[in-house]
Amino acid sequence: MEVSFIIPIFNNSLNDLRRLVNSVRKLKNSISYEILLIDDGSKDNFSVEYKKFSSQYEIKYFKKNNSGVSDTRNYGLKKSTGKYIVFLDADDQFKAENFMLPQDNTDLVVYNIEREDVESGKKTILRLNNLKKATETTVLPYLLKDGVFNFVTGKIYLKKFLSKYQIEFDPKIAVGEDLDFVSQVILNKSKIQYIDKVLYTYLFKTSTGEERIRRHPLQNLNDAINVYKLRKTILSKVNITNAGLKEALIDDIFEIYSRYLVNDKNSAKKNSYLFIKAVKLHNNNLNKKAQLKASLIINKRYLLITTYLKLRQMYKKVK
Repeated sequence: MEVSFIIPIFNNSLNDLRRLVNSVRKLKNSISYEILLIDDGSKDNFSVEYKKFSSQYEIKYFKKNNSGVSDTRNYGLKKSTGKYIVFLDADDQFKAENFMLPQDNTDLVVYNIEREDVESGKKTILRLNNLKKATETTVLPYLLKDGVFNFVTGKIYLKKFLSKYQIEFDPKIAVGEDLDFVSQVILNKSKIQYIDKVLYTYLFKTSTGEERIRRHPLQNLNDAINVYKLRKTILSKVNITNAGLKEALIDDIFEIYSRYLVNDKNSAKKNSYLFIKAVKLHNNNLNKKAQLKASLIINKRYLLITTYLKLRQMYKKVK
C-alpha cells in the first residue's frame, strides 16, 4: 500500500464527506491507496450513514469513543498500512490531479493550500513564497507566521519517519495542534520536498470564524496566546530574531477584543482586564502599529477600538 488517507469525522454532513471522497477517488488506479474514516463518537444516526457509505466506497471505517481530533488522527495513524500518510478533513476537498508520490528519501512533501470562503467565493493560495530549496533551515521561518504550516493537510508524510521519531498529535493542545505536528516533523531534520501546486482546498465561512469569536471571545484569547507560545518555542530552537511574533499576537488580541466590544460591549468592558493583562505581558519592543493597538486596549479606548474595526471592514468591502 502506497498511501493512507486519514479522515477524522464527527457529526459531519454526509454530502461533504461524499464530495471529499469523490475528490480523492479521482486518483483512480494511478497509485495504490486506502481511505480510513475514523468516527470520533458521532451520533448514532450519523454513524449508521458513515458505515453504510464506507462499505459502498470500500473505505475502512472505524468508530471510537469521542476524544477529539488529535487523538482521532493518532488512531488513524495506528490503523494505517500505507508507506505515506495524507491527512484530510471531512468538509474540504483534495486536488487529485496535482498529487504525485514523493521522491526517494523524502520525509515530508509540502504543497500549496487554497483557502476558499464559500460565502463570498474568494480564494487565496497559501504558498512558500520565494523558497528556492526546501530544507529545515529555509522552511523554519514559515512556521512563525500564518500559512501552509497552520495546516497538517496539504502534505505527504513518510510513515516510517513519523514512527522513528514517535511523532503524533498532542491531545492536550486544543488549538495549534496542526502547527505542533508539522513542527515536530521539520525540527527532526526531515528531508523536505516542496511542490508549488495546490493539493488541498480548505473550505471555510468567514461568518463561522466571526461567530466563534462572538460566542467564545475568552477562549479565542487563550488560543491566540497558546499559538504564540508554541511559535516562541519553535523560535528558541532556531537562530531567528525579530520574527514579529509579539506584533502578530497583539494583532490577534486586538481583533478578538474589537469584535467582542461590538458584539457584547458590557461583557467586553467587564473582562477588559484579561485583555489588558495579556497585552501588558507582551508590550515591549513593538512596532508603531502594534504599540497603537496595545495602547488602545490598555487605556480602554473603546470607541476608537470599535471605530477601527468598522473602518477596516468597510475598506475590505470596497477593496
